[in-house]
Amino acid sequence: MEEEEIENILKNIQYRIPAYKKDELIVHSEDPCECIFIVMDGEIEIQKNMASGKFYNINYLKAGEVFGIGPLFSDTDTYKVDIVAKKDCVLFEIREEQVRQLFCNCPAVSLNMIRIAGNKIVQLDQRIELFSAGSIKRKIAYSLLKAANTFHSDTICLQISKKQWSEHLNVSRTSLSRELKELEEKGIISIRKNIILLLNKQYLKDIL
Repeated sequence: MEEEEIENILKNIQYRIPAYKKDELIVHSEDPCECIFIVMDGEIEIQKNMASGKFYNINYLKAGEVFGIGPLFSDTDTYKVDIVAKKDCVLFEIREEQVRQLFCNCPAVSLNMIRIAGNKIVQLDQRIELFSAGSIKRKIAYSLLKAANTFHSDTICLQISKKQWSEHLNVSRTSLSRELKELEEKGIISIRKNIILLLNKQYLKDIL
């Protein structure tokens, strides 16, 4: 959508632009689903906390990404995850009644939201595929091959820390480092700081 279109839309709806500090809780699981949020600046993490006290990383979202669409338009009344600010961040917050008004008055917004929701479903399918990979080595191989496909290159620039990567894979950081070191020693990959070069993609494919 053109910037002028967006400005005209914003004149006719109510919204908030709250700011959060790093590690501040934005949404608590079981909070009522009332809003859609767009990350305007910074980074947030979606977490699933377990009764044991452990948590699983579901996703990281950066500027331009959206969350809250699924819960808002589902039969559930509450969020099932925690949303935490991983860095200082600024959000665009719009409540359900305003979203419905937008859908009625602006078909382009409706189509864009449907596309975003569709992409979220695809991402969820990919996470399920990742978790079903089994061993740590298979999870790493799946993750590296997926990144190579995304970047259309055998040179992968990690955009998250190894700690965040291990949380994303639901493995310990020590185990991730150990498996990466073994792959590097075998000449399958080469690691230089946050750059990973895939030297033998077929080996990674065979792991799967």
